[in-house]
Amino acid sequence: MNDFSIPKKTFLLIPAGTYRATITSLEKTTGNFGDQIKLVFHVLTDGIEGLEYTEGSVDLLAWCSANYSEKSKLYRWSRAALAGEFDPAADFLASRLINKRVLVNIERYTKDGGDFNRIMDVIAAPHSKAKPAAATTTITPPPPPEPPADDIPW
Repeated sequence: MNDFSIPKKTFLLIPAGTYRATITSLEKTTGNFGDQIKLVFHVLTDGIEGLEYTEGSVDLLAWCSANYSEKSKLYRWSRAALAGEFDPAADFLASRLINKRVLVNIERYTKDGGDFNRIMDVIAAPHSKAKPAAATTTITPPPPPEPPADDIPW
């Protein structure tokens, strides 16, 4: 028998909370629960105490059923990701969600003796409001000073 090594895989746990994230990929898969959509969220962890070692971000996976109706998680998450661009009458199109910024609500849970993170919900990211243009005022320069009486030619 040939000896071989398999590195131990470790999972990063981040504290429960709401984080800024970007949807980086979607994939349709089939598993024990039928057709599923696997989403990859690039979660920003900059400035969060205890997460300095993440280099500012971590990728988290989330799954939802491949059903698309007003009662489905995929529909709710799409509505959050697309925000003002969301069309309730349109069919689901995965490419429309790529690179969309969202907020993710992350919780920690224990399963089979291990701790994990889970994306519980996806929320529309607040859009930065355009700053109002600075008020423009017209400044009229003062009139030139009157010449001294000696300089007036008559």
